[in-house]
Amino acid sequence: MKSDSDFRNRIGISNRALRRMPVEETIDTVCETGFRVFEVVPHIFGPQGRPESLGQEERRRLKKRLSCFETVTLHCSGAIVPGMPVDKRVDIASPDPSYRRKSVEHLLTLTQLALDIGVNVVTYHRGVGDEKTTPTQLQEAMLTFARMAIEKVEDSDIQMGYEIFVGVPRYGALIEEIGDPRFGILFDIGHAAMRFEGDLTAGVLQLLEKSAPFIVQFHAHGIQVMEDGVKHDHRPLQVNNGIDYAKVISAIKEHGFSYPLIFEIGTKGGPQEVRDSVYAREEFIKIWQAC
Repeated sequence: MKSDSDFRNRIGISNRALRRMPVEETIDTVCETGFRVFEVVPHIFGPQGRPESLGQEERRRLKKRLSCFETVTLHCSGAIVPGMPVDKRVDIASPDPSYRRKSVEHLLTLTQLALDIGVNVVTYHRGVGDEKTTPTQLQEAMLTFARMAIEKVEDSDIQMGYEIFVGVPRYGALIEEIGDPRFGILFDIGHAAMRFEGDLTAGVLQLLEKSAPFIVQFHAHGIQVMEDGVKHDHRPLQVNNGIDYAKVISAIKEHGFSYPLIFEIGTKGGPQEVRDSVYAREEFIKIWQAC
């Protein structure tokens, strides 16, 4: 990114910030605030929260509506395995073969949705497994799914990636083994900070340097550290005291990253979260201009 406008046009917001609105109203609201990037979290919309059940005509209408953005991403956060209890999130590393198979199928279905609505980047949560799942088994499950996702998108130029830090100690080696330049990692700045104690920013910068070759997208939100040391993520920048974003944005600029940066601010969903994201965008742009 060479100019301030390039950076501005890479900043976006997730529909999780407006989860109480119909998706059409959400898109219109975000467009009106000047964001040029939009992230779809699919389980928040669709009939009965089942976005995979959207018909072809509904997908065409959604794609057209999303055309007001320069970049659209899709993040499979909170995805629930169809036919399973509501607390059963997808787990591509589940030791239960049926659960694992249904998880993989569901994420591939969401990948098809991403293709149908013109998404540029689709990201997934890592596999989890249970207390008996070894790091090798986890890596193998994630490698297997990544290759299936790559096969699913065929010759599309869509980017893909895992949001991974905790529980995947050799994620760089995993991405190298996947071996496709379209598949990398979603670097969540706030979640990276949550891994550390003391100087959280130093930890983030260390991980950023390590992860730089593999990044396809960023998530950003404030970290509020309480007096007792407890950390809260997805907080507005106005109360962020855990991350020195001036240093982080400077490092992003120095690396020349040109990937979408999505705000994941707030957990309830509503107009205030949008206002907080607009505030964060303007603060980030000021930092970028001062670097």
